[in-house]
Amino acid sequence: MAETTPAEAAPTDAAARTRELRTPGAPALAVREYGRRRRPRPRAGGEAPPTPVVLLHGIGGTLEEWDPVARLLAEHRPVHSVDLRGHGLSGDAPWSLDGFVDDLIRLIGHLDADRPLVAGYGLGGAAAACAAARRSDLAGAVNVDGLAWPTAEHAAGALGLGPQEAGVQVDLARAYSAEQAAAFRTPLGAEEFAAVLEGLRAMGTAGSALAASAARSAVAADGLRAPRPGPRAVRAALEAFAEFAPDRVYARLLVPVLALVSTGPVPRPPGAPARYPEVVRAAAAAELSRTAPLLRARPLERAAHGPHVARPEDVAGAITSFLEEVGA
Repeated sequence: MAETTPAEAAPTDAAARTRELRTPGAPALAVREYGRRRRPRPRAGGEAPPTPVVLLHGIGGTLEEWDPVARLLAEHRPVHSVDLRGHGLSGDAPWSLDGFVDDLIRLIGHLDADRPLVAGYGLGGAAAACAAARRSDLAGAVNVDGLAWPTAEHAAGALGLGPQEAGVQVDLARAYSAEQAAAFRTPLGAEEFAAVLEGLRAMGTAGSALAASAARSAVAADGLRAPRPGPRAVRAALEAFAEFAPDRVYARLLVPVLALVSTGPVPRPPGAPARYPEVVRAAAAAELSRTAPLLRARPLERAAHGPHVARPEDVAGAITSFLEEVGA
């Protein structure tokens, strides 16, 4: 595997040491490694080494989103965070859920990671869960808010509507979310883009992670900063995400999966459909109600969106606890 010059912190701070890697193959994937380069093999009669963790971001994000969680986890174990295909510094490839899962499996092979735990947010969470249904050589997977939209029947009970009316509300919420995701990918002038980054950084730790992610995803061209993926590509990525069928995937799990579901207050954004918050809450409730032999679903009560960014301590703690539960 080719690698760039490592960017290291003080040698005594193992969790802060990072290096950027790039996997061969198509698409090439950009990876950030925290701490030790490789998981050591256990010595005869000795204690097994800590389980490595691989982190996947959501649509429109980059590996920078996971940086606060990665540094917490890296205090005790090797951690790798990756830019998904078509995102950040990774190469382009057709948009499909199977493609994201194939990339993850290929990445694990290149890293020579021994029975890693894979964790992801949104689309990355769906890919992690799907990998757990395809591979038995993982310690497990954590799906953070990789939710499917609720069915009309489930939404009907949550919204107090008939199935047909509830289905309309789900479609409206889905369309609004897609348009908002695409709108945020509009190219900006250099000065305007710099102002956006400055505003994000003023929001504290979470804003700094989002600013770093935005900067990593932006391509400079003709005096503009164009996010990667762009509006059309985001819509294609959302279509790939829509391929995720949790009930079917969870019924076929080969290793344990933890579904972490944000249940904090959901405000109604400006311009959103009137029942949008209720549809989002219905999706969370549907995820928490799913059952399968190897599935564990738990709420994240203090976050409503992007908990890996907004509440990194909570997410890192949940991942660590899950590793202990599965004996990894």
